[in-house]
Amino acid sequence: MARQVLTLVTPTQAKKGAIFSVRILPKCKKCSFYKVCVGKLREGIRYKVMEVRNVKHRCPVINDLMYVAVVEEMPAMVAVEKRKAVDGLSFRYEKIKCDKYSCPYYKYCVDVPVKDGEKIVIKKILKSIPCSRRLQLVLVEAEILG
Repeated sequence: MARQVLTLVTPTQAKKGAIFSVRILPKCKKCSFYKVCVGKLREGIRYKVMEVRNVKHRCPVINDLMYVAVVEEMPAMVAVEKRKAVDGLSFRYEKIKCDKYSCPYYKYCVDVPVKDGEKIVIKKILKSIPCSRRLQLVLVEAEILG
């Protein structure tokens, strides 16, 4: 089961089933709501709103109401070596080493929300992706286990 987190969401996001991702601003880290708001969320991960509670707080950073909500972490899209692209396989993730910034798949190889050494499990195989470095890579959806 995907990880669920109690957090704060904007009025636009405060609908069951809404999907969003966060951008954590430097001001957020100084806010008294940081830990309950975005402190447990990750940039680059999409979240799905599972429940919205009838509790609101005013965000001093964006000057808007924020609703308390339970959100579920959605699988991350990452590139893995073809030999590891097996539904249900869990392993410690290692980012693909690459300096081809202009590659359309760079964000799935290097700029991913999964940390090196974190355990992931493959949830869905999406497609093989071309690699100018001749690596055999596959784009997958993976759940982060920690």
